Amino acid sequence: MAGMAAHPVFLVPFSHLDLFWTGTRHECLARGNAIIARALDLLELHPDFRFLIETANFLEHYVSCHPSDEGRIRRLAQEGRLELAPLWSGVYQQLPGGETLVRNILLAKRWCSERFAVDPEVAHFGDLPGFTPQFPQIAARAGVRHALLSRGGPASAPLFRWRAPDGSEIVSYYVVGGYAVLAVATDMHKDYAAMRGGRLQELLDKAGGDLPYPALRHWGCDLYAPHADLIANVRRWNAERSPQLRFATFREYFAAVAAAPDLPALHGELPSAWPNIEGSWPDVWPEDLPCEAALRLAEFLCAACRLRGHRDPPRTQLTDAWRALLDGMDHNQNGQGGWQADADKLQLKRFARLTAERIRDRMAARLAAEVPAPSPEAVPVVVFNPLSWRRDGIATARMAVFGSERSSDIGAWDVGARLIDAHGRTVPHVVLKRTEALSLGLEIAFPASAMPAAGWATWWLVPGADPTPARTCISIVRDEDADRDPAAVWRYTPDRTVQTGPRRHMGHHIYSTSRLRLAIDAVTGDIDVDSADGRPLLRRMRLDAVEERRGNYIFDMTPSGRAFPAVLDAVETVDDNAVWCRIRLRGTVHGMPWRQLITLRPDCDEIGIENEIDWREPRWIRVQQLFPWAGGGEAVHYGVPFGSVRFPEVMPGEVAQNSDEVPAELGARLRLVRDWVDIGDDDAGLSIGADHRMWEFDGPVLRAYMLRGAGWCAGLEREADGSARNIARPPPGTYRFRYILRPRRAPLAAAMSWRCGWELNNPLFTVPVASGRPRAQAPDRVSLLDFSAQPVALSA
Repeated sequence: MAGMAAHPVFLVPFSHLDLFWTGTRHECLARGNAIIARALDLLELHPDFRFLIETANFLEHYVSCHPSDEGRIRRLAQEGRLELAPLWSGVYQQLPGGETLVRNILLAKRWCSERFAVDPEVAHFGDLPGFTPQFPQIAARAGVRHALLSRGGPASAPLFRWRAPDGSEIVSYYVVGGYAVLAVATDMHKDYAAMRGGRLQELLDKAGGDLPYPALRHWGCDLYAPHADLIANVRRWNAERSPQLRFATFREYFAAVAAAPDLPALHGELPSAWPNIEGSWPDVWPEDLPCEAALRLAEFLCAACRLRGHRDPPRTQLTDAWRALLDGMDHNQNGQGGWQADADKLQLKRFARLTAERIRDRMAARLAAEVPAPSPEAVPVVVFNPLSWRRDGIATARMAVFGSERSSDIGAWDVGARLIDAHGRTVPHVVLKRTEALSLGLEIAFPASAMPAAGWATWWLVPGADPTPARTCISIVRDEDADRDPAAVWRYTPDRTVQTGPRRHMGHHIYSTSRLRLAIDAVTGDIDVDSADGRPLLRRMRLDAVEERRGNYIFDMTPSGRAFPAVLDAVETVDDNAVWCRIRLRGTVHGMPWRQLITLRPDCDEIGIENEIDWREPRWIRVQQLFPWAGGGEAVHYGVPFGSVRFPEVMPGEVAQNSDEVPAELGARLRLVRDWVDIGDDDAGLSIGADHRMWEFDGPVLRAYMLRGAGWCAGLEREADGSARNIARPPPGTYRFRYILRPRRAPLAAAMSWRCGWELNNPLFTVPVASGRPRAQAPDRVSLLDFSAQPVALSA
């Protein structure tokens, strides 16, 4: 027809399969069954129709409920009219670890291949804001050739070559305006007269414009079920108007544009525009990291057992656990499903973690059962390190001591216990808990030095007096000591003034090791950190709360203009021994009880921090841990799945800003981070490991976001009288946040101080053996591989 556009618009019918959004998990899956059933019927009736099933978890549920449809799904998929996805669940890219992103692809592709003999190649990221720069490499190595982005992509270059740091590329498309714009803004599936109106034409023109290749548009939205009238209306449109609309799969679209010339190669991170979910859901989202660590550790121990001759790997259980975690990490929460949907998410993550821990314990017990014992009464303690480098750390172990025949014959232990290594040398330990009944129970902590890479080592607890000197870990000078000794000189003030006596101003508590010095302000609780030689590292490290005007859980963070510093009640030395010194700060932040436990170790360039906050009632604040860097140089690097990014580098080009995203000015400083952040220059710096993921970078000040009160979520609760109320987050509870601080005096890659974050989130794992036998079936130290000298983190 005359005047028709040169390029058609490819129209991809689909449904954005949102778990936990318009109901609980089971309600959403039930809706998915209805959607898939209708799509299959339409595909059978209309050969020109196409449909995408966005994630494999919905299709797996459908097949489990309707096994008789498996044959026609296989036929339609092999014909290329029903497109399956190489994604098990709709997970974010910047909250999961790299291994989790890999499993999301491989589990889906494997299942589709085994059940339907097809190999999905196009990943569709409906409604997911934020993309890691490493994804093209992950995708290329996992057999994904293309990706569809629908939020925060390069608006000026919809079709582009997405390039990873290693040079891997996948041709990708960014849908300007989002995945749901046609389905939301028009009723073309219902009313052809409305379809002919100007709105659809306007949207199609905007999608195509002057592109030298066909444009692509979705047809569908959240849990959308396709309608037969859509097919008839598209046919009528094509007979009367332009541009032509062509039902297609994503695979058909990318085949049609394979020869498109001069596609730009874009690289770099696209930061998340919804960074707030972890702080608003501290009861749900922080569970991801320990779940991932438990699964990685379980698989490491399974591999080690296989190398030792065991031939019963729990593949089915591990697959079920990974699938549960991926479902639990779906990008939605607290929509219409309310607290029940949140409970669904948490239950899935806990199931995954419990399954992994049961496998972990079984495999670790097998390996520990082989270790030698120097004497019948010696109790072995086997410590596992799943990471691919040698490391030092504190191991904690719970063990039971039994008599040879009767459990209670343990008189030899009355004089005490000592911990020894393979050479019989005493290793310092501290007893954290002791329980007594028919046996002796001990929970101990000790320095596990020179742990083998990807391996394990053994220590033994034997009866006898512990000869370890009762020495202290550090030098402690408390501020109030000046009142008891007026002749002493206590100084820690910027102008180097000296004050003594009862009428002086309060100063600082000074805790010094051979490597570090902490000065804790006795009034404010702010902490200055210096190296032992006086080099400044941090000034006024502290907690504070930024007040908001009751924003929402996803993007609205409008501040009131006020900030509230934490109020200090006390600074206490919990213990000081040959293993560690632990210092506890207590107080309140915005009226809520707060505790901070600081751990220092002798002869160690490391500080451990654990914050506990008792969230009692709704408050419109975000609680932050501030790290004001004072060491010179302000270059910031941070971890992403399988790599790192230098702030503020992002993918170049114009990025579309949607109305439900964090304002661009604030979003430019916010990042979702995996495991670690580093600040400094090539000469020196500070790496910070963290067990949560949202940060703000503000010059030399690093702000770790921990806990945030959200005044409203997507769902509303309707009362019997018709009134509605918002759902506030988070629920009351005690929430914990952990850090490791590790200074460096070399370039980041050479110092490898970033490993502190991996070590924090993959702690040493101990397995006690209740009784050893004096034999030597296996060495006391085993390393399966060692990348200690290389800046590499080996995963499963």
